[in-house]
Amino acid sequence: MRIDCQWVSTNLEAISCDSLGAEEARLVRDHIQDCAHCRSEIESLEAIDVVIKKYVRHQMAVAHSPGRPRVAWGYVGAAAAVAIALVMAVSLQLQPGPASLPPAPDQSVTAPAPAENPGLDKDSESTATLRAKPEEAGPAAGAASGGPAAAAAAAAAGPDASGAPEFVITDPAGYSRTLEDYKGYVLFFGVWQPTQPEAIANIERVYKTFGSNTRLRIVGISNQREANPANTTFPLFYNQGSRLLNAVPGEFVLLDQTGAVRLRGSLLTPPDNLMKVLRDALQPLAIQ
Repeated sequence: MRIDCQWVSTNLEAISCDSLGAEEARLVRDHIQDCAHCRSEIESLEAIDVVIKKYVRHQMAVAHSPGRPRVAWGYVGAAAAVAIALVMAVSLQLQPGPASLPPAPDQSVTAPAPAENPGLDKDSESTATLRAKPEEAGPAAGAASGGPAAAAAAAAAGPDASGAPEFVITDPAGYSRTLEDYKGYVLFFGVWQPTQPEAIANIERVYKTFGSNTRLRIVGISNQREANPANTTFPLFYNQGSRLLNAVPGEFVLLDQTGAVRLRGSLLTPPDNLMKVLRDALQPLAIQ
């Protein structure tokens, strides 16, 4: 059997309590004669053991002394248990711990800067504007989801009693537009709903007649997220909780290049009457 420093540290309690066998005790004595470290550990532990023994003897003497109230044996036993726990704690403290490791190198990674969005051609009706997608939260989220342009438009228009913005619409991809996005263009928008086939047909007729003019924008807007009506090609948008310049389903609004309203009317009128009125209003704006 070989006794080394690790073995001594592991068996300090048995060494202190004299519970080793004769051969083990002899080997320990031989080891500590040449090992100052282990000898110091054992001597420190034995010094603590002497204090504990004196404490326990004192408590026993107090418990048996005449003229004093008897001390409950449970109390003495508890005191002894505390003393033994102290010995064990010191024994564990004297055991060599694992070598400390050097601090890990800094492994933080700097996230790459996001790439800038390329510029988009605003003249293309199908081009998505550079704006965050709105939440699908309904009318209450309309003003916030339109991005900076929507906020500017809403601030310029001023809130009404409901607090809704003046004009915020969303394309099928989820990107918002406001009147600011149409500045410099003549804008015709019609508001439709599935129960108004006449309004849908008139918006399609206006788009097929004037849609090729690059200075005119024509959009159909529904107040709910609807599928594209059958046999239609006009650009489809959804109202994002805005007032739409107070237009209701079945009505249209025509705005000039500055965003001023030049004409509004019904989409439920006969097609010929609508086209004549619209041509007369577009002529001063150089739209044929």
